[in-house]
Amino acid sequence: MMIALIALTYLAFGLLAMSMFGHFRESMGRAPKTLESRLLCTGGWLALLASFVLGVMGYGWGYGSILFFGLMTLAALPVVLQLSYASRSLPKTLILAPVILIAGWFI
Repeated sequence: MMIALIALTYLAFGLLAMSMFGHFRESMGRAPKTLESRLLCTGGWLALLASFVLGVMGYGWGYGSILFFGLMTLAALPVVLQLSYASRSLPKTLILAPVILIAGWFI
């Protein structure tokens, strides 16, 4: 379940990053449409909320909430590094994240 939570939190931060004009333009080579930006932002916040809820459901309030903040740090670092050094690879890894999420859920 830990791998699934990491993948979900990574997906959330990736979607939130892609909702920003500059990051979207660097990664996709074009400016985002308003609807795309809003959908990416909404999806990112929903994925972050789902990560918190699943962490609390799986590990309880005490450990789950602490785990959530640690996972946010762990998941934000690769997104920041990707945007800094290989911004074109972020959309490809965001497509791969749900596959890892599903596989990690069953491991």
